[in-house]
Amino acid sequence: MKISCPLGSVVIRVAGFLLGVGLAGADSVPSSAWPVFRGDPALSGFAPAAPNPPLRKAWTFTCAGAVQATPISDGELIWIGSLDGHLYALDAATGSNRWRYPAGDAIEAPALLAAPHLLVVGTRKGEVHAVDPRSGEPRWIFTASAKITAAPARDAAGRILVGSFDARLHALDPQTGTSLWTYACDSYLNGTPAVEGERAVFGSCDGRLRHIRTDTGALIREVDLESYIPANPLLARARAVAGTVANGVWCWDLSTGGRLWQYAPSNTQWMAAPATDGDLLVIGAQNRTLHALALEDGRPRWVHPARAGFLGAPLLTPAVVIAADERGHLLILDRATGRTRWSYSLGADVHGAPALIAGRLVIGTEEGTVWAFESIPPSPAGP
Repeated sequence: MKISCPLGSVVIRVAGFLLGVGLAGADSVPSSAWPVFRGDPALSGFAPAAPNPPLRKAWTFTCAGAVQATPISDGELIWIGSLDGHLYALDAATGSNRWRYPAGDAIEAPALLAAPHLLVVGTRKGEVHAVDPRSGEPRWIFTASAKITAAPARDAAGRILVGSFDARLHALDPQTGTSLWTYACDSYLNGTPAVEGERAVFGSCDGRLRHIRTDTGALIREVDLESYIPANPLLARARAVAGTVANGVWCWDLSTGGRLWQYAPSNTQWMAAPATDGDLLVIGAQNRTLHALALEDGRPRWVHPARAGFLGAPLLTPAVVIAADERGHLLILDRATGRTRWSYSLGADVHGAPALIAGRLVIGTEEGTVWAFESIPPSPAGP
């Protein structure tokens, strides 16, 4: 067990602030919400519905810097950070700016709606900022010793989990931001932990996928994937799935620690996270392909040729797969066949993943534009 001494410092901005730790979770937020990165604590990237293509632009909002973060939302407000150093709250219906919080450095990571009155985000400076979701008023700041590029996560007890380039996973008290424990790895943490109850799975650039207890930080088990793990894993059906830079996509049995399957076509690098509905698993590769596999055994269902590689993770719905390649080509593909049903050029590179919010598809670009798309309503019936 590699538990280090508590690391970092905390600045309390609002005296006497007390957080109710009940997450705005599946039973308490509307179906239009996307309150955590990848849609749920397990980081599945699954949404029960999507706008029916063809789509049209609903609105756009332009930040002063690039947008690499994936948006999150409670269905009313959308929160997204920018490399201009601000966290923005946008009206989900109109895209208008409700408030803007100055974080003091670039925000590359997605935010987390940790509770109805707590929004948390990390910065390249290595700070974790907690603010009020409705007003943007600061609550507390935790400081790690290196930059943060991944979204925070939250366990069933309300603990905030955030990885850093200081090679540590930090567990923070949601009320105060103080360090509860840290888990030390041998290299950078780029991805968000996937959480189930008070257990979490996360990868590191040291090539190891770790399964830990989030109440203590104690290691349950780890597996060496023999290559960098650049993005987050996901959890589904008592297994974890993660892509590696140079050693394929791995599926790991959480109960035994055994490898269930490995998918490793030649000359393929995997920089993006996967998505699953419990049956199909979809992941983008750097060789300009999007792959659909059977979660059960890793056998390929289809491969879609794209115009560029993928840095952001796809979304999966019962009918379609939604993805954006790193050159800004937004795709909606048929889930069963991988055939294109709709596409759109965003006109700028994309590093983040799309989100489904209030019936709309929302995504940011390197030019600083946040786009929202919606279905084109049917034409009125004739007399």
